[in-house]
Amino acid sequence: MCGFGTSTRFGELVIAVQHPGRRLFEDRRAQAQYNGTSTVPPYRRVVGLGDEAFAAGGRITVLRRDTYVAVFAQNSIPDLEPIARALASKAIRELD
Repeated sequence: MCGFGTSTRFGELVIAVQHPGRRLFEDRRAQAQYNGTSTVPPYRRVVGLGDEAFAAGGRITVLRRDTYVAVFAQNSIPDLEPIARALASKAIRELD
């Protein structure tokens, strides 16, 4: 897990990678599906990123083979999602 301090409204950006990661990915997906509320955007699948991916609350979570990758921020708000998606994509490319 690496954190990068920023001067943006997101605060610190975090990229987490874990291998093996399938169980953690499945746990996080189940949690995101359960936790959707009116203030936290609900879980939704993201196509074209890793083998499986989802977004929830500005956070992007990806499974690539058996490696879990998550990108989120200290203040993960929906505006972070495009940035998190781009960072997750770069992190996944580094796995190959």
